[in-house]
Amino acid sequence: MWLFTSRGFYSVVTTNSGGDYMVRGRVRSDVEALLPAVEPFGRGRQVIETSSSDYRYRLVIDTDEWLRIAEVLAAEVDYPNFKSRIALSNPSRAKTYHRIWDIHFAELAAEDSSQ
Repeated sequence: MWLFTSRGFYSVVTTNSGGDYMVRGRVRSDVEALLPAVEPFGRGRQVIETSSSDYRYRLVIDTDEWLRIAEVLAAEVDYPNFKSRIALSNPSRAKTYHRIWDIHFAELAAEDSSQ
């Protein structure tokens, strides 16, 4: 699952062992921004760096921690327009998110023209 949030961009997958989740990011500060949401569990999770991967930074968490992060991220949706919210807090990230928005919007235009 890909998540574009006000804290950062994440790819969330299950681990090979199947019992845990791996929240992956390309920017260390994105993954570090999730640590306060995990801390109430008191497990002292650390960001793992894997330089040979396309998602260099990782956080391996259990189901309870993943549900807590998802809850925190959902509670942070307090804006009527995501792109505008990101532009206020992180203008350079807003440009990246907007490029992705443009690509996806082009799919709608392509779908409309094929009908």
